[in-house]
Amino acid sequence: MRAFDRIRHFFRNVFAGGSADRDLDEEIRHHIELEVEDGVRSGLSEAEARRRALLAFGGVERHREAARDQRGTFLLEEIRRDIGLALRGMRRNPGFATVAILTLALGIGANAAIFSVVNGVLLRPAPFPDADRLAMVWETDRSSNTAREPSSIPDFADFQARSQQFTQLAALTPREVNVTLASGDPTRVASLAV
Repeated sequence: MRAFDRIRHFFRNVFAGGSADRDLDEEIRHHIELEVEDGVRSGLSEAEARRRALLAFGGVERHREAARDQRGTFLLEEIRRDIGLALRGMRRNPGFATVAILTLALGIGANAAIFSVVNGVLLRPAPFPDADRLAMVWETDRSSNTAREPSSIPDFADFQARSQQFTQLAALTPREVNVTLASGDPTRVASLAV
């Protein structure tokens, strides 16, 4: 039951922060008034007793901040106040608020789209075991001085027979094939023959 009371107290402080702050202000005033009364009893004028009480007490705002920190709700109270301020500002300038919200929505949407592409292409690992061990082997045609030439079938057979660096080799070649969809219409599709 004690944990429930602490949770209830926490949310009361967050969402009814005004009443908690008023209670705190009343308590601070009460302490200052007690100090003023003690000063008047010791023979000081009320103005001088109040001045000395305020000096002895220190900055009132410092004590307020310390009490809020002690409650553990300072950050949530600030967020609640900021949201209230933002809503009041949106009510005063609805045109500006609309433009700001649309700008944020477009920026977040573009960011999400770009991240999806980057994640799919660069960040996500290839769907193969030991993808860091995969390699693409090309040939260079010395007569035409072109690089990244695909090898011929006899060259591939030689690679397969003589290679000691690779555990396994596979050849692929681009093809275009006809695929018949469920609707019955054939479609020309780029593919790889492996």
